[in-house]
Formats: sequence, structure tokens, C-alpha cells
Amino acid sequence: MKLIGFFVPFILVNVSADVFEADYRKQVLVTNVSIMEAGTDRLERIIEEMVNEVNHFDTFGKLNFMIAVPEQLNTTICIPISDLRPIPILDKLLDYQDFMGWKIRRTLKMKYPNIENNQDFGSLDLTTLAQDRRDVTGPALKNIINRLLDGPVQDIPNNAAIKRMCTLIGLYMSAEFPTSYIKRIHIDLSNRTCTLLDGTTEKIYSKNGGVWEQISEYGTVLQRLKDQLV
Repeated sequence: MKLIGFFVPFILVNVSADVFEADYRKQVLVTNVSIMEAGTDRLERIIEEMVNEVNHFDTFGKLNFMIAVPEQLNTTICIPISDLRPIPILDKLLDYQDFMGWKIRRTLKMKYPNIENNQDFGSLDLTTLAQDRRDVTGPALKNIINRLLDGPVQDIPNNAAIKRMCTLIGLYMSAEFPTSYIKRIHIDLSNRTCTLLDGTTEKIYSKNGGVWEQISEYGTVLQRLKDQLV
């Protein structure tokens, strides 16, 4: 009896994890379908709205999770401090994926995707699903950044413009290099710079003379952002 009492919680935890994995993969798939139905052009509008709605720096992880790296279930990075809702952490991750799909469908007046509900969602490959998403969100992010770079030049950009560009650069770098995705961004409004950190290295970007550039820690120009948009 003692053995049974010992193993039951372990089994329940595993069953719960398996249910979450299947539900989560299903939600990523559903949101992917909405993203693909929206297409790159219309998705740009959605992403710009989401980025412009950011009011706290800690929300970057949430945006990054939804737009660029939905396979990275690192809750300490994905879930912002500002999300104090009294629901389980895993439910928040599901909710973030659902929110992006809802945002797209609501804005574009699209219907809920028609998917086969009898399939084994738990067997779907999460890395493949994530790359399918990046194949659409990556080009959309690049287009948004290029459009901002080609817009009217502000020698001294305002704080909102700095925050917006830093967030977009972080999202784009995560979409382009998901194995070393950006885990955190630090924005220095006084120096008009942003630092992207992937846990091992950091990249610093600054706008000088109306041009966004990657610079070294000593301020030396390394490369124009425009040239990094492959």
C-alpha cells in the first residue's frame, strides 16, 4: 500500500503534463492556421499593434513567446511579472497562444480555424510547429523594421520609438536564430540604446545620426541594422 501511495502522485503529474502537452500543441496549431490565413501583409498590422500595446519591459518575453519562439516553455521568461492572474502557470501559456489567435481573428474578422479534432495533438512536433510560425512572422517582422528604417529620420527619437524598435529587433533576432533566442532586452532611454541578451552573449543597438546600428560595448559601430535584415 505504501508503494501505491508513493507512485500515485507521480502518475497524476505525468498525466497532467501529457494533457497540457497535447492541449498546448493543439493551440499552437490553431494559432498557426490563423497566422497563415492572415498572411504576411495583414500579420504585420497585428504584430505592430501588439508591440505598440507594450507598457512594461517585462512583456517582451510574452510577445517573444507568442510571435517568435512558441516552443520555448521557459515560464520565468515567458510570463511577465505583471501577469498576476490567479490561474496555473501552464494555463497562462495556453492563454497567450489563444490570445494571439483571437487577436488575429478579431482584427481581421476571421472565423475560428477548421481543424480535425480527432487527431493526436500530442504527437505533433512542437519545433516544427514553431518553425512554421516563424516562416510567416519572421518576414513580417523584417518588413515592419525595414518600413520604420525607411521612414522619416528622427535624429533624436522619442522614447516610444526607441522601445518599439528595440522590441522589434529582439523579436526578429529570435525568429532568425531560435536556438539562441533573445531572453531579455534592456532599454537605456538616456543613451538611446537597447541590449539584447540570449543568456550567453549580448548585442547592443543604438540610433546615431538617424541610423540604427549594432555597436560594441565601447560604442564602436559594428554593423548597420539594415544590413542585418537578411
